[in-house]
Amino acid sequence: MRPISLTLQAFGPFKDRVIIDFTKFNQGLFLVSGDTGSGKTSIFDGMVYALYGTSSGDQRGIEDIKSDFSTDEDFCMVEFEFEMNGQQYSIYRAPSQRTLGKRQRVVQFNGEVRLEYRDQIVDKIMEVKAEIEALLGMDEKQFRQIVLLPQGEFQKLLFSDGAQKEQLFRELFKTHDIQALQEDLAQRTRQLKDQLLLVSESLKSGFHRVELTDDQKQLLEHQDYQQVLSQLEKRYQQLETQYQTQQEQTKQENQKLALIQQVNDLLETRQRLEQQQVEHQEQAPSIKAKRTQLEGHQKSKVAQNLTRQLINLQKQAKEHHENLQSQQQRLEEHQKQEPVFLEQLKQAQIQYEQVPKLRVQEKQLGEKIVHAKNVVTQQQQLQDQETTLLTYQNEEKEMIQNLNALSKQIVSLEQTINNHQQTVLLEQPYQQRLRDYEGLKQTQEYHLQSYQSLVNLNQKIKDLWSQKESLLVAQKKALDRYQRHHQAFLHEQYAAISSELKTGQPCPVCGS
Repeated sequence: MRPISLTLQAFGPFKDRVIIDFTKFNQGLFLVSGDTGSGKTSIFDGMVYALYGTSSGDQRGIEDIKSDFSTDEDFCMVEFEFEMNGQQYSIYRAPSQRTLGKRQRVVQFNGEVRLEYRDQIVDKIMEVKAEIEALLGMDEKQFRQIVLLPQGEFQKLLFSDGAQKEQLFRELFKTHDIQALQEDLAQRTRQLKDQLLLVSESLKSGFHRVELTDDQKQLLEHQDYQQVLSQLEKRYQQLETQYQTQQEQTKQENQKLALIQQVNDLLETRQRLEQQQVEHQEQAPSIKAKRTQLEGHQKSKVAQNLTRQLINLQKQAKEHHENLQSQQQRLEEHQKQEPVFLEQLKQAQIQYEQVPKLRVQEKQLGEKIVHAKNVVTQQQQLQDQETTLLTYQNEEKEMIQNLNALSKQIVSLEQTINNHQQTVLLEQPYQQRLRDYEGLKQTQEYHLQSYQSLVNLNQKIKDLWSQKESLLVAQKKALDRYQRHHQAFLHEQYAAISSELKTGQPCPVCGS
């Protein structure tokens, strides 16, 4: 904004009409000087009043704008012409006052404002205010802080120490709200740091409860939690693969056990048929006697009945004999396969005995991974909220899938054990495995409880991090705004001081 002219009438110390032509000062910088009370500040009061309808200082109110030397016959008004972005503007403003009316009688004037530019006239108070603020890009308070420096404050600035200058700047630029915000941000930052320290201690405590290798401990000293977790997860995946393989082998073993059970059933059937064969052989003399008796009584009805009975007995004996031969053939086939089945069962039992050890290792590693995930996840949440939240969601799905699969496997193995509890050969290993799986159930419940605690801690850290980010953004905006205002003020004062420097005279700031 470049001022062109300022017209004051019955304003401040000026009783008569005064016109200040700023076009005579085209050098860029000029000095407004004069004795105390000569009206220097009133020039700036006139500009501010014309633009915003207020005075430039805190000590002057609107009711004090009209000159004390004027009477009701003198009409108070201000007209300010200025140039902005190559366009000229003229604003006229008169305050509410007592003045002479058309009939030369004293009347109450309610005030008037008028803004003219580009053949347009705006004469409503709120519309003029909106136009001026949009044009200059600042309201009345910002205009006074940035463009104007109250009288006498600059001298205090030159000769005050650092603390006084800081306080003076706060008074000049009205940055008390910013100071309060900074103090509040500092307090919240300290609280967040304290909470962060507590979480860090919790992370360290959690890792101390996990059994780690020397390399992993060295990684923890460098706070490389992600690498440690990656190694633990890789080991867990290996055990999980072994467990899946063992489950497949167990399934095959169960199938073999079913075949062996069929063999046992066939053996029992064979024994039963052999017993029946012995019984038939024992009945052979009786049959022979009946046949002899039948030959002696062929012509009698009794002989005929005996003949029919004999034929039936012979038919039954033949059927039993054929059935026995069929069962013997099947038994011989199964007997040929029995050594193979027994050897496979032996190998399967040896492998099956390794399952409890693997489950113990899986349980121990699972506990380590749970603790490690708790620790690393908390640290990761403090570093990157969105990435960590997504990681937790993926881990949640994966953990639930693993737990569901583990539950199904436990139920399946329990059913298998119940089906084969009567098998003497495998009774003790199955009972041992049943106890191991009961332990796995308890481990599963522990995993679920740990996971729920992890979710709760995740939400708490997320909330704290969000608060911290919001406070830091607000603090940065406030500091940036203060620095811009401060730099603008310093540039104007440097220019003003440099224009007053004279060769051979000391600097009014540093004295050199």
